[in-house]
Amino acid sequence: KDFIYCSPIPEVLHTGYSRFSLQAVHVEDLPKESHWIWRQCNAKIATQVGDATVVIQKFNTRSNKQCSSNLTRPSFKLWNLRVYQKNVAFTFLYCEKGLCP
Repeated sequence: KDFIYCSPIPEVLHTGYSRFSLQAVHVEDLPKESHWIWRQCNAKIATQVGDATVVIQKFNTRSNKQCSSNLTRPSFKLWNLRVYQKNVAFTFLYCEKGLCP
């Protein structure tokens, strides 16, 4: 894939979806609906892999407390890996559990 241009994150994430980009991805960038939002599980974990540092975040969904809807939130799981290596940084986003493709 071309790292200079990366397509926007889709409004619906399917299981197995992956995306590389040079830009960091924040929870605010992720698709959501009025009755559910994404939340980060535990803390960010940084690990050294060779000469690269990888920051790992796991996100899942939770009900939006500011919405009075009785709709059930989906049970999605998303991984956000930010890789820093010398003069380059990139993001790998992977949907472990989303909608069935």
